[in-house]
Amino acid sequence: FKDYKYPIDFLQADVEGAACMLLNGAKNTIQQHLPKLAIACYHTHNEADEINRILENFNYKITYSQKFVYMWMENNLPAPYIRKCVLYAKESLL
Repeated sequence: FKDYKYPIDFLQADVEGAACMLLNGAKNTIQQHLPKLAIACYHTHNEADEINRILENFNYKITYSQKFVYMWMENNLPAPYIRKCVLYAKESLL
């Protein structure tokens, strides 16, 4: 979106565990447009916390979906098995 000329007001992503890479790569776009975000955060056992740490730098308010994902289908999966599903973020109006 480097040369994209229209405002970006919403970003939704389910990128199979690459959300942190996406957010780090979109740093300038996020800082410039401060879009609302909906990011899938269940792919790894600490993905939600990692995304949260990245978004703290943008002064975002973080909430989570009321639903969870039960990760039963993988062998040798580290706990927790019930994970937050979607992270929502919007600009914090301190």
